[in-house]
Amino acid sequence: MPASRAAARGLAVLATAVVAAWSSPAAATVVKAMTLMEKAQSAPVILHAIVQGTEVRWVVPGARVETLVTIEVIESLKGGFEKGERVTFRRGGGKIGDFEQTAPGLCEYEPGEEVVMFLEPLGASYVAIGIGIGKYEVEDRQTGKFVEHHPDVAVLKYGGDSRRPQEIEPHPEMNPEPLPDFLKRVRSYVRGFGVKKTAKPGDVYELKSAPQRD
Repeated sequence: MPASRAAARGLAVLATAVVAAWSSPAAATVVKAMTLMEKAQSAPVILHAIVQGTEVRWVVPGARVETLVTIEVIESLKGGFEKGERVTFRRGGGKIGDFEQTAPGLCEYEPGEEVVMFLEPLGASYVAIGIGIGKYEVEDRQTGKFVEHHPDVAVLKYGGDSRRPQEIEPHPEMNPEPLPDFLKRVRSYVRGFGVKKTAKPGDVYELKSAPQRD
């Protein structure tokens, strides 16, 4: 992949949401389809973490709000963060008093929730790589911890070598995967790419192509 700015370009363009009809009159957010390997290649920051809290603030008083999500790093799979470091990223929408703003497919975050986040710098902060697709939930079960991914969005697919979108369909469900296996898979994808050791807001970084396989 050619050099690109990790801020407003790249994934922010690829995963720009549009509203489209999806199997019913209800509207759905549509994002570019991405495999886990593509996310690992494209996201300059990948963190296994615990959600510490959220804060909603005004962006435009009386008209627009955003939610700040703070997580504590368990492991930095990509991006050069330290265990225990706290990272804050932005998510559009939220509620202040009687004012509430949202969009189809936005992820919710709860304090104490264990997650694996795929993030990119945007301006002076971070955002998830796309609406609904940058968050993976870690669930405790009797047999151990499993990773789940249930984006409430539709995906835009491209056929063959065509640059034109071929179809829009619901995001496929992910089969729950044991956390150690999932993290091992992400690490293996990350090792296949040449990246900057750290990825901070405003950085310029380069990615090298990785072996393409499902």
